[in-house]
Amino acid sequence: RDLTASAPTQNTATIGSAKTFTSNISNTGTISTGGSFFNSLQVATAAGGVGAVSPLVTSTPSPMTTLAAGASSSASASYTFTGSAGTRSVRFCADNNTNMSGTITETPASAEINNCSSWVNVIVSAACSVNQGNACSSSPNSCGQVSSGVIQCSGNCSAVTPSESSCSGG
Repeated sequence: RDLTASAPTQNTATIGSAKTFTSNISNTGTISTGGSFFNSLQVATAAGGVGAVSPLVTSTPSPMTTLAAGASSSASASYTFTGSAGTRSVRFCADNNTNMSGTITETPASAEINNCSSWVNVIVSAACSVNQGNACSSSPNSCGQVSSGVIQCSGNCSAVTPSESSCSGG
């Protein structure tokens, strides 16, 4: 028995929106796990697994059913980032519940140290303005003309103030 987790491929997220991360959990050993087990997602506050590591998030299926030798199965977990935009990191851990405790005895004992995937950096962007996509108008030019636009994710209007040359007599 030797359980490993592949690194999640998802590498972007938005503040305040749940993001689902997936991993392939594999039994690379020569015998079945002999029972079900739990997997989890870890989230660190900085790139490369640096900074505070949040409590683990239990993945689904929960628990994962028995894996035969050489078999693998997909696991997923959702996480909602909070705070400010920036780079965080995530990884999956096979046979680790939210207390980082496993239930499957892996052989040899050194097989226990490869349960977690490498850390994957996640670029977390700020949430878009609640008004995104709504109509907006530019500031008026000296003769009061405005142009139309839409509110962008940043909350800014895409409309550009009309040129002064569009004013009659100007």
